[in-house]
Amino acid sequence: MILKLRILQLKKTLFTTFLLIAISILFSNCFELDKKKEDNTAITALLLYVNDQLSGNCAMVMKSGTTYTASLFSIPKGGCNKPATKEEAIALNQSYKEKITAIFTKAGSNCNAALTAYTNTINNNITTLQNQTEAQYTASVANTKYIVIGNLVTESALTMKNELGYTEAQIATTQPGTLQDYYITAAIMASGASQACQNEAKLQGSPGLQTTPATVLSYSVCAYGPTAAATRKCATLSDLY
Repeated sequence: MILKLRILQLKKTLFTTFLLIAISILFSNCFELDKKKEDNTAITALLLYVNDQLSGNCAMVMKSGTTYTASLFSIPKGGCNKPATKEEAIALNQSYKEKITAIFTKAGSNCNAALTAYTNTINNNITTLQNQTEAQYTASVANTKYIVIGNLVTESALTMKNELGYTEAQIATTQPGTLQDYYITAAIMASGASQACQNEAKLQGSPGLQTTPATVLSYSVCAYGPTAAATRKCATLSDLY
């Protein structure tokens, strides 16, 4: 359930940021000529901030004993934050539902079964959250944290090699996916998604999703800690939690 909760917060962050950019540009036209340099400096700084928020990837780390398992997503830095309340978690589930439903709907009838199964799963998640108190929700995510990483391919190279069958050369040419690729990957991993459904969904993302093996990666895993398997050790995550 927690794996699917990051999307709405990212949308809110990016919407607010771009709104600020638009306002800055509008107001800059009203200033005197001798203030244009300052205006341009402010806009440049804001654009740099937006670019920074759109960079990087996200790791959701779950602690179990002395093992830390990181689920890695091509969610940019700006959306890599754990929902603070159950209300926020519910809203994120609902937003995520809209994104995946749109992908399945565009993919056509081959995805009808997957859409039904996915809708039921998300609705059950939302019902579970609604029935929890804030204290219960907080306890349920106590062993989960979100950490910004530079590149999910680099971070999970050992998993790709040892569990997904990539060669080192193939890993070197694989790139992190876009946010849309992440939505699509979540859709094709959903219960009930037939091969035909997956193929249609992949057409909505980067061409690298359609190759074998994929040259675009939007989801992977790695682990760290003294009891973590050496075959899936994370590249840089080692003591962060």
